[in-house]
Amino acid sequence: MTAKQDDGSIVNARNLLVSCASFMGGPLIGIPTTVFVTAERFAMGGPTAVPCCIATLMAGIISSLLYRFAGNKFPPVIISTLYMLAMETIHLFLIGIMYDGYQFGGAATEILGSALGMFLCTYIYFREVERRRGKGEIPWI
Repeated sequence: MTAKQDDGSIVNARNLLVSCASFMGGPLIGIPTTVFVTAERFAMGGPTAVPCCIATLMAGIISSLLYRFAGNKFPPVIISTLYMLAMETIHLFLIGIMYDGYQFGGAATEILGSALGMFLCTYIYFREVERRRGKGEIPWI
């Protein structure tokens, strides 16, 4: 889920992974996922390791809070997609202020790719929940 750019920075979908985990399982799933993913990113090193780790921690905490504010449920499609747009923008802003050599050539791709990924994750989640609810498989959601 990662790709290295010429300047050594790493393009990834880490925030998307952490946010989807938090939205599906709440803080109980999201926070441990965030810790493991952040540790993995820090271990990778590179010039953008610190801002990426900060952004990943923020994504895990904020998405867990959004899950709670949505009544312990996956937030609606528009909320989760806009959240992902904002989170990736903050992520790249942190990289921009903490690392002078970052080239923002792939920034739009990373932001829009993550937002599209969140849209698809949310859409598939709600579609599957409705399908299973219709069969009586998951009445608690």
